Amino acid sequence: IFWRGLRRTGRGGGAALETLVGELERSAAANLEGAGRAAEHALRDRLAARTAPAGGPALVGAWPAAGRDVDRRTRARAGAADWTAMAQQAVHVLRSAPDPGSARRAQQAVDALGERGLAAVALAAAAGLDPAAVVLEALLGDDAGLVRAALQGALVERAQEQAAREGADLVSRLDGPDLAPDAASRLRLRFAVLKGLT
Repeated sequence: IFWRGLRRTGRGGGAALETLVGELERSAAANLEGAGRAAEHALRDRLAARTAPAGGPALVGAWPAAGRDVDRRTRARAGAADWTAMAQQAVHVLRSAPDPGSARRAQQAVDALGERGLAAVALAAAAGLDPAAVVLEALLGDDAGLVRAALQGALVERAQEQAAREGADLVSRLDGPDLAPDAASRLRLRFAVLKGLT
């Protein structure tokens, strides 16, 4: 009965699943964009503070804010699209798993929901939607936790990349002609410390 109900849902719910995947991708993009923005603000605040090393405020002044949102948004959308594509790749991997039980469960889930449907459930589970996690576990057994953790880890990694990109852009300003070499050296050291905090 469980599988028959899922098959009906999977066949008739194609548009709903596409909507869900789109919402999850937009949500992931917003979170990735937020990670980059938070990193930029943290770096600007720390380098503009009274306790910042010499040259910090000048470096912040040389780091243009204009246009950063557009670049950040583009990178975030690309990262989110890669993340959603990763779920479909995970479905492919499970279907060809060397463990016959894993491959069988994955194939049954795909038969019921389709590849895109199973990927949507996996993404929703990774995003923290508990009902989706319950369904994913019912479909895939122990493999559900592995898929969910892999997708969560991939999203965290993409957020870290967004933050690192902000820092890399700031560091590129250290080679500017307006910054004395000794100030640039101290700022590089300070940035290394800040990088560990973001």
